[in-house]
Parts: sequence; C-alpha cells; structure tokens
Amino acid sequence: MTDKITANKGRIVKYLEQGLVFKEACIITGVGESTGHRYKSTDESFKSQCEAAVAKYYEKLIKCVNQSALKDGKLALEVLKIRFPEVWDIKRKVVIYNPQEEFQKIHDMIYGQKCPREVH
Repeated sequence: MTDKITANKGRIVKYLEQGLVFKEACIITGVGESTGHRYKSTDESFKSQCEAAVAKYYEKLIKCVNQSALKDGKLALEVLKIRFPEVWDIKRKVVIYNPQEEFQKIHDMIYGQKCPREVH
C-alpha cells in the first residue's frame, strides 16, 4: 500500500510540473482531491515537492513569455505593464487650471463654433 501511495504522490508532482492544478493532478492519478490534501497535510516532504513543482512550471511559463516578448514588442509592453505597473502603466494626469476656458475649448472642438460666454 505504501508503494502505491508513494507512486501516486510522484505522479501528482509530475503532473503539477506539467501545469495541471492540484485537483486535476489528483483526479488523473486516481486519487481524490481530499486524499491528495491529506497527503500534503501529513507529509511535509510531499507538500514541499508540490510547491516546487508548481514553481518549476511557473518558471517555464515566465521563460516562454520572456522569449516571446523578445519577438513581439506589444507582448513585451504588456508584460512590463503587469510586472512593473508603477513605471509602465499608462497614467494620465489632467490638471485643469481654468475650467471655463477648458469647457470653451471642448465645446469649440465638438461644435466648431464659439460658445457664448457665461455672464456674471
């Protein structure tokens, strides 16, 4: 029985490295998700192996994105915006010093004519 459990744990780890989520890895292995979670809660080594497997898959994805971004400038910008939003996310700050003047400009652009000035 222990050999079967050890083999199942190994297959779950393998599937996690391939990108499956834990629930899917358990199902494909033939282990219920709750059983898989019990394995993790009672076996610290298995829990660490699962975390390392997910990290390895994550690393593969990052490498893939980075390589693709070298060929696709638009993708590179998207990655930069997600990874470094404080620098690469487009933020436009508009400061209006004279609201009536700005309204006049917008009105003139839309209607192509001068707007009557507000009488005070």
